[in-house]
Amino acid sequence: PVYLGVPREMAMLPVEGGVARFATRDELGLARPAWPDPADAKTVARWLIDADDPVIIVGKLGRNPEAVPALVRLAELLAVPVTDREESDGLSFPHTHDLFNSGPEPKDADALLIFNALVPYLPALGPQPNAHVARVDPDPVKSRYKFVHNAADLWITADPGAAATAIYDAATQLLTQSNMSRIEERRARLQRARRERDAYLEELAQKAGQRRPLHPRWVAYQLCKVLDDRAILIDDTLSGRVGTQAYHRRTEPRTYFKASSSAGGWGPGASFGAKIAAPDRDVVLATGDGYFMFGSPMQALWSAAHYKAPYLTVIWVNRAWTTGTTGLKASYPEGVTVDTGNYEGGTFDPPPDFAKLAETVNGYGETVREPEELAPALQRGLQHVRNGSPAIIACWLPTPIEELQLGS
Repeated sequence: PVYLGVPREMAMLPVEGGVARFATRDELGLARPAWPDPADAKTVARWLIDADDPVIIVGKLGRNPEAVPALVRLAELLAVPVTDREESDGLSFPHTHDLFNSGPEPKDADALLIFNALVPYLPALGPQPNAHVARVDPDPVKSRYKFVHNAADLWITADPGAAATAIYDAATQLLTQSNMSRIEERRARLQRARRERDAYLEELAQKAGQRRPLHPRWVAYQLCKVLDDRAILIDDTLSGRVGTQAYHRRTEPRTYFKASSSAGGWGPGASFGAKIAAPDRDVVLATGDGYFMFGSPMQALWSAAHYKAPYLTVIWVNRAWTTGTTGLKASYPEGVTVDTGNYEGGTFDPPPDFAKLAETVNGYGETVREPEELAPALQRGLQHVRNGSPAIIACWLPTPIEELQLGS
């Protein structure tokens, strides 16, 4: 849902013949994408071609869905791996692609192309002095954030999709047979790395599925398995986010959204809005219990039921805020809280019965405690949503402190 604002100057226009006329989109005008200087595009193309370990880092590029295929085409041409930063708030590159998250860390890369990322890496973990760095953004020097370290060799003020296209075009003119041979060797190496990473994540998930109490990774793994290709995943988790990001395997823009900061609680309203916008798609909210309570879930659930826009909510129930538990322990390991083991300020145990909340709007609710119960419960919840009712699956997990003690 959005607010629709109408300027008073337009709202006060005379109504002629019972019809009010507003300026059309074409009359108001649409800004055309800013194109990079051809010389800059050629320079970046040369850096990527000559590099042994290049990497592309993306932040909010996926806000423009048309930029995603342009980026994929560039990455595939030069076999450059793409890394999605934590600040990303959507899908900027297919998560199933061999080039996704299969490349070097920034400190090990010799050429870095950065799209729409405020903090692509911490300065201490940044590239070596001899690495080439190019930043592409409508405001590449981040004028609003002068406290941010924005070192680069080239700042390109351009639309990311246009820049990716221009760099691609320049690269096709520069590539030689020798270049292609090196690129194919890199492509094979990255494909092997991606297969190894996928196998490792699968091994972790299967191991998590054997544990009692329920493991947060198992929740993410099973949730992502029930999603079809067109489903929209709203990720409003912190403790569960690592697992969700690793397993969701979204491939299309606008099928995955998450907060680009620690501001939680936007998920319930965003899920309702997503279902209104895409009524023919499954919408699934993944959320922690603390963030869920922050988000006025009752209003969103009632709206979802009343306006026939149901969505599935999957809650990581660990009865705590990490800022008041593990975060506190990490910041003050010798503090009174850690010494006494009293984390009352960061916990709410026992929690509300979240599953019952769905029933208040004639929806479906279920609490899951055992790993083998999870997949069937998620399928039941999704079926109720498809039949027109909001649903909540609450997954009972160890608290963050208990999770540390379990050592997993």
